[in-house]
Amino acid sequence: MCDLQKHFRKTFLFVCIVATDWAGAACGLTLTASNISVNWTTAFTYISVPITVNKAGPDSCDFGIGFQKGAAASYATRRAADGSKEVQYQLYKENALTNILKDVPDVSSNNEVIQGGFAGGTNMSQASTFYFHIPYNADVAPALISAGTFADSFNVSLYEGSDPLTFVTPVDSETVTVSITVPKIIAISLVSSGGGFVEGQTSRNVNLGSLYEGQATGLDLRVRSNAGFEVTFSSLNNGSMKHASANSLVPYKFYVNGAILDMTNSLSVPVSGITRSGQTSLSGLAYPLRVVVGRVSDGTKVSGAHADSITITATTTE
Repeated sequence: MCDLQKHFRKTFLFVCIVATDWAGAACGLTLTASNISVNWTTAFTYISVPITVNKAGPDSCDFGIGFQKGAAASYATRRAADGSKEVQYQLYKENALTNILKDVPDVSSNNEVIQGGFAGGTNMSQASTFYFHIPYNADVAPALISAGTFADSFNVSLYEGSDPLTFVTPVDSETVTVSITVPKIIAISLVSSGGGFVEGQTSRNVNLGSLYEGQATGLDLRVRSNAGFEVTFSSLNNGSMKHASANSLVPYKFYVNGAILDMTNSLSVPVSGITRSGQTSLSGLAYPLRVVVGRVSDGTKVSGAHADSITITATTTE
């Protein structure tokens, strides 16, 4: 408060200046951040996440945004958890996925924060983006991510100023929650013996040529899963190859992973041939399949093409 006083019948005017700290008030910066929700598949790479800085005050100002590491021990090991299970993820400044975002006091360069600025004026906003990435190699090797709902959270802090190395106290902060849903995944691939998993290759024709007893052929069934699974087998002709038009059947033996399966009633009751717990690698597990032709010449067989169709069904069990 200023007082005007008269001294010696002369009037003196004292100008009183009240100093106020406008560092935050003149800009009035606030932060709005979105939560992150992802349904993960093996095709997932990254998503962009919006973040907005609002300015209510009249002054011009610069700002920076820092990102904490959540529950992880380091920025390099950011992860979401479902009990003891984990999914790694990372936060990047750009979609080239080069610069990992960090927060005070760990920021060492401008590349580790998001920056921006406002000219003078009130009620302004500026939209920015950061990138949420789930590293493919880390989450499919040595085994696929197990199914579950994984969660984490981290703080996003807004600082006023242009030099991240001088940031100390945020003017605003938001907590971002991370939710990653990993469904149960199972896929099969029918490939040549010793072949690798081929995406989408779920059928295969095997031509035996001229049939004779003891004739054999083989291929591999590869199963990829992030949960325990069972594989069943069903024969259209219950373990025989049937003539295209005549009542003629040629029996065969069907082996899965070295064990013979009884296919004589498999059309109505599929036969379980494989069971396993846990997750596989991205290349899946290989199980050799083998067909051995039975008796061909017993007086009931008719010359001509014979065929059968085996249906393979893989289901998760965990």
